[in-house]
Amino acid sequence: MKSSLPNSLFQICLAFLLITILNSSHWGFKLSNFCISKLGYITPLAPVIAITILLGMLTVTLLLNKSKMQKVIAALLLVSVCFACFSLKPDISKKDLWQSWGEVNAKIKTDDKPLLVDVYTNWCYYCKVMDATTYRNDSVYNYLKEHFYRFKFNAEGKDSIVWQNKVFKYNNRYQCHDFAVYLTRGNIVYPTTVIITPGSQPFYIHGMLKPEEIELILKYFGEGIYKHTTINDYAKSFTATWK
Repeated sequence: MKSSLPNSLFQICLAFLLITILNSSHWGFKLSNFCISKLGYITPLAPVIAITILLGMLTVTLLLNKSKMQKVIAALLLVSVCFACFSLKPDISKKDLWQSWGEVNAKIKTDDKPLLVDVYTNWCYYCKVMDATTYRNDSVYNYLKEHFYRFKFNAEGKDSIVWQNKVFKYNNRYQCHDFAVYLTRGNIVYPTTVIITPGSQPFYIHGMLKPEEIELILKYFGEGIYKHTTINDYAKSFTATWK
């Protein structure tokens, strides 16, 4: 009785220490990357997973003891584990943001809305973070749905792409798709956000963009401001409102 409770307190302290280390370490980064890329979760979940595992271990330990108080604590911890597991539920909202290439090609012939292409790879961490945060932001999502065609393009995909009567294929020599080379003019970085307006060359910007950062770009092209104002002049008087 006297030794089991201190052991439980020690396990709790150990749990918080492990969570802290895991969240800030290389392995925590890798685990977060795996969660986002394979499971589709919104946020890095290394701390949640650590809490779930450690609380589960502590619950079993307490249940093995005969103390009624420890069994009550175990029951409370079990409830906590259930909530932690529930928090691991994937976010399946806003899956309709991206259109197929066939749909884009069919609609772009009848409507002159600009086209946004999200250039990514399966291994790119910040591509997944941007997809799980920026593109699921309500303001970004709604604005893109109304003002843009949207296509998510895997720069290492093997499918051919037909654009403006030209066929782009995967380039085995460079291990990336020629369409990615075209969109970025050879300056390939992941992620890259590309916008194509009717009759013009692709405009691209490298790196992960937060909602307040992508807002300027989307409104510049989505509202046709690019037709009469440079993006630098527009940025001087622009104030971001998306969070």
